[in-house]
Amino acid sequence: MKETDYEILSFVGDKRPLEEASKNYMWHQPPEEIIDYVANNYHPDAECMLCPCTAWRTFEVVDKIEERLGIPVVTANQATIWKVFRELHIEPVAKVGTLMRS
Repeated sequence: MKETDYEILSFVGDKRPLEEASKNYMWHQPPEEIIDYVANNYHPDAECMLCPCTAWRTFEVVDKIEERLGIPVVTANQATIWKVFRELHIEPVAKVGTLMRS
């Protein structure tokens, strides 16, 4: 990221103890828990949020996260789908999140 104009303001992973995390992996979290997790861990000066894990169920709630934070959110699955559609010149049917509406 140092080779770009982007600045990482916060980088946060799963803070739970290993014993707890191994009983309920992040990709098993209900989407509503993900919204709270992201909202509680984003930097208030951030202009966008990146949720990079493909197994984390953020794609399901990207609009709700954007609404709660007031900034664009990019998820790994969303970015992959967006890029494939752009390369194939296909208009996405599901307009999930700011990225897919762009």
